Amino acid sequence: MLHPPRRFRAGCIIVASCAMLCSPARATEAWENGRAYTAAIEKGAAEAAKAVAAAAATVVVATADVARARSNLAAAGGTAVGTSAATLAALAQAEAALASATATLAAAQSAAAVATAVVVGASVGTYIGQGLRGLWDLCWDPVCSAVSLTPNLFPIYRPADPMQLQTLLPTLTLLGSNASLTHADFLNAGSAGLLAETFILQGAHMTIGAARGAAASTAGRHAEVLTAVGDLKTELVVFRGTVEAMGNLLEATVIPSPVPGLSTALTEFVNAASLAKAACAASGAASCAAMGTELDAATAALQDAGQAVAGSHFPRLSGGEQPAFADLSVAEFHQFLDRVAAVGTAGLPAEEVALMNRLAEEAGVTFEGFASAAALVAAYDAAGDTGGRESALFDAQTGLLSFADLLRESATTLRAAGTGSTSTSTSRR
Repeated sequence: MLHPPRRFRAGCIIVASCAMLCSPARATEAWENGRAYTAAIEKGAAEAAKAVAAAAATVVVATADVARARSNLAAAGGTAVGTSAATLAALAQAEAALASATATLAAAQSAAAVATAVVVGASVGTYIGQGLRGLWDLCWDPVCSAVSLTPNLFPIYRPADPMQLQTLLPTLTLLGSNASLTHADFLNAGSAGLLAETFILQGAHMTIGAARGAAASTAGRHAEVLTAVGDLKTELVVFRGTVEAMGNLLEATVIPSPVPGLSTALTEFVNAASLAKAACAASGAASCAAMGTELDAATAALQDAGQAVAGSHFPRLSGGEQPAFADLSVAEFHQFLDRVAAVGTAGLPAEEVALMNRLAEEAGVTFEGFASAAALVAAYDAAGDTGGRESALFDAQTGLLSFADLLRESATTLRAAGTGSTSTSTSRR
């Protein structure tokens, strides 16, 4: 997702007076900027959350309808006591159809919970990562006047405490997505949820460390700056794998449509109900009418379940047809850059502003010359698409770029850059 600062990439660190000064040759990778991240999230995060929530809501409604069908079927079984074995066998087939419908909906509901965690992780983690890019661009290359709010504390640079970040996690997710998630929430979403959580925490850890490292530079604590460089350089290599994995996860995460499964279950249930009615009639039992009424009610409930999900969208998060995170167009990207250049911080998503300012507060650092920490991000974005490098990532024919491709492409570059070397990024296609 992020380049290390050019100073890190070149492996060049020269300490002079109160700042790190270095003028390496600029890397030649196609992806040198990182401004498309905010534009992609701004366009897609809210809609992705809505799409997942809508799919989950229809599954809940359909699940209640299937439960109603099961209740009616149980009542039908109660009236079938004393009828033929064929009647009872047919009712067992009807129950199997309802069990299939239940399993179909349970799978969709579980996938929706995972998708929720991934959407939050991808959105919040990307906002944080973009803030980190702005911090690096203006405070590490070149340096800025980052000032520690506790200058007498020794050392100023110190990595964020992992427990501190776990405590902060619900706040970060709330600020960045309007959904306050804890470690337990991500854990409940399985490996996908834990990856999404890691994406947030690694970015937050580096943002706090980079802010404190910049403040140590302003204070002339050169040994601390060197420690910060070493720590962040190591973290970036690890983060590269996380970013690439998130790109893959976004494309792999999909809420399976329960429509086919419910349709099949309805067909099987109707056939089984017909067999039960016919077998009951052949047995001459007096309860056949009552049983038929309950089976008809169960059929209606199962039909309601199918109708509840029939008009819903069960999307893949990124890529494919109508993804939850809509592809970003090159025109939308440039509109975003122009807006931020014109109005500054007001042109950024409120979520990104809140996250960056909260992390600066957690780091105990202010930035002289900037109204807020978020103003660093605005100044970075306002610089525009330098040399058209980011525009070159968009598909030449469609002018589009998927969120998953955006993350994977930057991870490819970071893999080469993270070790201090440079190379040309591989193509997405």
